[in-house]
Amino acid sequence: MKIAAADFKAKNAGHVINLGSVAGREAYVGGGIYCATKHAVRSFTGTLLRELVNTNIRVTEVQPGQLIFVQIPHTVTY
Repeated sequence: MKIAAADFKAKNAGHVINLGSVAGREAYVGGGIYCATKHAVRSFTGTLLRELVNTNIRVTEVQPGQLIFVQIPHTVTY
């Protein structure tokens, strides 16, 4: 990140995109390590955003939620 930030600062342009999760905001049973690391991503993104606020460098965090998979039966007709 330090190298990319230095390059972005030199150009005064760039876009940092971090992949977080709603688990970084709402913990769940059994997700201690995952939730903690996603909270760290959220904190890092917020800090970076504040450090770069007076530049043309954009900072984004994508926070997907829980995915629900629906199994569709596979049928083959001959």
